[in-house]
Amino acid sequence: MSPTPATLKGRNDTDLLKPTIIHQFLPPVWLENFYIRPNGQLLINSQSAPELYLLDPSRPDEKTLVHKFPNTNPGLTGLGGIVETTPDNYAIIIGDLNHTTVSGQKGSFSIWTISLEDYPRQSPRVVKAASLPEATFLNGLTTLENPTVILASDSYDGRVYRIDTLTGDTAVVVHPDDTTISPSGMEYFVGIDGIRVHRPRKSETVFLYYNNFMGEGYYRVPIDPELGSPVGPTETLATNLGLGLDDLHIDKYDASWISAVIASRIIRVDANNTAETVAESSDLQSVTAVRQGRTCNDTNRFYFVTGQGKVGFIDTSGWL
Repeated sequence: MSPTPATLKGRNDTDLLKPTIIHQFLPPVWLENFYIRPNGQLLINSQSAPELYLLDPSRPDEKTLVHKFPNTNPGLTGLGGIVETTPDNYAIIIGDLNHTTVSGQKGSFSIWTISLEDYPRQSPRVVKAASLPEATFLNGLTTLENPTVILASDSYDGRVYRIDTLTGDTAVVVHPDDTTISPSGMEYFVGIDGIRVHRPRKSETVFLYYNNFMGEGYYRVPIDPELGSPVGPTETLATNLGLGLDDLHIDKYDASWISAVIASRIIRVDANNTAETVAESSDLQSVTAVRQGRTCNDTNRFYFVTGQGKVGFIDTSGWL
């Protein structure tokens, strides 16, 4: 039985979590995404330029430029999604994006891998893994059962690609439909954005979870865990969550944490499909991604980055 779709519930302002800003990029740059290393450090993708930064939450005043990727079209070329494939090895989207129209340039997108296993003792090992000439706006990333095989969302075309980061082979596994394409008549034509492959507790089924940037909806579809291809109908998990649904994180309790760029909020959709705003603030203006801390000292923290160059966290201690 398909779950009943949730609609967004709000808490009183006094119950909303207050963001804590730990670093401000100056001048402000568009921070599109980030991933947390096994040691708790944040790897942060800039979309203003193809640059990958490292920030240690224990020393947040210091940021390090880890790697500058080829800047083929200055002012447009930047980094998109990032995902860990094997421990301290990452896949990253690079491509050209017009920040005014929020539209990608077809043929500019590729997947690169970067290894930080020996960093900073040795320089990162960086490899171009695959080109996707048919893609128009690659955005979100997630891994399949074999973590070196990833899925990437195309926010313009409404497709999901499978990419083998070792061989460079690519294939379309999810085709456009009303849940993946942007609604017509919107300011920006941006559909499927954040994606995550996840098997809920007490379930034998693996799902691809995803949201729709301008459609305000949250969905999941059962997939073949090796191929990424759908094996059943799409379910609507939540609607009317707010404009600009961006990256998402799923915690060990099957709750989804979603950033909303335009609505300037962080949303939580629990395993029972209760959706609520957990934080909403001017500090969350253009919030692009949210992830839970990975160390024993910060599992109650959900870190975030924004298009205003802010890095911060919300603390859920005693809140859930």
